[in-house]
Amino acid sequence: MTEPPEADILLLRRQTAQWTAAQRALLPDGIRDSNSSHILIEFKYTQSFNENALQQALGYDFFFKQAKQLPDNDLQTVILSAKTPRTETLELLGYFLVPTRRRGNAVTTRQRRGS
Repeated sequence: MTEPPEADILLLRRQTAQWTAAQRALLPDGIRDSNSSHILIEFKYTQSFNENALQQALGYDFFFKQAKQLPDNDLQTVILSAKTPRTETLELLGYFLVPTRRRGNAVTTRQRRGS
């Protein structure tokens, strides 16, 4: 891919209780196992995960839930970055890398207090 994507945000809405087997096969780790009915994915095509990217995603998360009157558990917000985040940045923002089922991929997950 030589040109950046036309959209940098994607909203997936699941209208059934669970993803179908066909849908699950196409979804990445962290999304396929989500119980949220709405998944907001922000693509960072040329940027890495950093404090500004996190603040922007949190803003989208907050205002989308507010506009749609969704409870917290009905929206999962994901930042998908083309660049691997620096460990120091993740730790500073309270995140860590979690290996996924597929080789070569990693997911950042918010640490729980006391973890």
